[in-house]
Formats: sequence, C-alpha cells, structure tokens
Amino acid sequence: MPLLFALLLSAFLPVNHIRNAALIPAKDCASTRASVMHRAPSSPHSHTDRTLLIGIVIDTHPQQRNVIAFERQVIESLAGALAGSGADGFVISYSDQIHPIADWSPVDSGLRDAAARIALDDVDGTGKSRGAVLNDGLLAGLTKLGSADSGAQKSLIVIGEGNDGGSAAQFSRLLDVAKARHVQCFALLVANHRSQVGRVRQFGFDLYRLASGTKGKAYDVRTDPKLLDEALKDVAKRLASAGQPAL
Repeated sequence: MPLLFALLLSAFLPVNHIRNAALIPAKDCASTRASVMHRAPSSPHSHTDRTLLIGIVIDTHPQQRNVIAFERQVIESLAGALAGSGADGFVISYSDQIHPIADWSPVDSGLRDAAARIALDDVDGTGKSRGAVLNDGLLAGLTKLGSADSGAQKSLIVIGEGNDGGSAAQFSRLLDVAKARHVQCFALLVANHRSQVGRVRQFGFDLYRLASGTKGKAYDVRTDPKLLDEALKDVAKRLASAGQPAL
C-alpha cells in the first residue's frame, strides 16, 4: 500500500515537491503552508544590478512660487546628466509635509516623468501653509536610500531654497544617518536671491554642512542655467571619482 500510494502521488506532483514534502514533519506542514501563503511579496524593482542609486528631494513650498519652473528644469537637466549611467532614482517633494512624486525607476525616463508632476504645494487652497519641512524630507530620502538592498553607491540630491521651517527631525540626526548609510549628499540651492550676501549666508547653512560632511557639495545655482550646468557637471565628476561610471 505505501508503494502504491507513492506511485499515485508522483503522477500528480513534481518530484522536487515530493522531496521537499518528505523533509517536513507532518505536524509542521500546516504552519509551513501558511507562512508561504502570507510571505511578503518580493520588491517590484530590484537594485542588485545597479551601480548607482539616486534620491532626489525637492522643495515645492509656496515660497518657491517664483522658481518652481526652474526646479522642474533642474530635474530635467539631471535626467540628461545621468542618462546612460544605469542609475535608479526616486523623487520626494516637501512643503509643510512630505509627498512622494516618483518611486524607484531608471533615471533616464523616470526623472523626466517626475518633472512633469512637480507642482507648487497649496494644501488648503488658500495660499497659507506652515514652513517647509526640509529636514523631514531629507530624512525620508535617506531612509529610502538606506533601505535599498544593494551595495551600490548611494547619493542624495536636494533641490530648494534650503531653509527648514518646522521639521520634527533635527539636522544632527540627518548627518549621522547619512554617514552611517554611506550616502553622499549634494544640494542645488534654487531661489531668486543669493544664498549669501558678502560674507553673510542668508539660507542653506545646514545643506552646506550636510554636503561637506558626506564628501558631496552644495551649489548656489539660483535660477541661472549656466550655474546649473556647471554644478551638474561637477556632480557627475564627483560621482565618477567615487567609483561610478563617467556620466
């Protein structure tokens, strides 16, 4: 009878299924089947074959109303600068709260799609809002980069004026997280005024500290296409010197 049962069972189940089943005690079969049924799905986008992962955090606070078009241009220019790099990226915006713009995707196409979705934030439609939560946006970007299961080089690029107006996260924590997760940080300061007048810096203090503390750099591009082009060329050079393919 045992032999007959085995022959009948083999007609309906693959050999490896029978072999694996034989290794599981009968009392564990039910729990094993349940764990398989409730196992978390695999990530929809694997980064194991990528050499570069880029997180982008962009300021869409109402204070950026006069420069939001240039911020879109920055995203589109980044797509061009990173084309052919094989990098994956995502985009997060921050105003008085954080909003996902684009999840992981190849930067060649993903950033251009994201640029079309960048819009000034006006949560209640009245033009009123709290300050920009820059630190919270940076922490969200660093956390997302840090959770990627990849040994690739990881970089964070922030685009905005550079002032924080009420984040829960403290800057000291951001610097610790970036260093612990080996994330190189860059800042592209976009505003219709200079970040520094003479020797007095008006905004972007912490972004300069974050960039220098992670071997990245901050750039005061304002709304000048020439300054933006120079900044992106330098970003590409720095990524390449950190072991990335030339962009």
